[in-house]
Amino acid sequence: MKHNSLAITIVSVSNQLFDLEAASQLTGMHPDLIQEFVNGRLAPIAGTNPEGLPLFAEDGICRLRILEDLRCREKLSLRMIRAFCHLMDRLERAEAEIRFLRNHQR
Repeated sequence: MKHNSLAITIVSVSNQLFDLEAASQLTGMHPDLIQEFVNGRLAPIAGTNPEGLPLFAEDGICRLRILEDLRCREKLSLRMIRAFCHLMDRLERAEAEIRFLRNHQR
């Protein structure tokens, strides 16, 4: 059984926000699918524009790229993607807690 590695490239931009159309171009995802991921709370948004459409920061674009990779390349179902995101979020919270505890040792 061949395992493919998950490779996501992150390009750092300073505090720039991306609208739905820009997010679609950066991720290769259809805007409707992005909206579904946002509605399902699988992709973080940084706010909304005057029309109520989501705006994405760098972390949101990164998450959308991961979701698209899981969906297309790894062929995961939306249910499995949701489970994967839940585990990623738990891991990120645990890592943040560990960093906090290390920084606040006596």
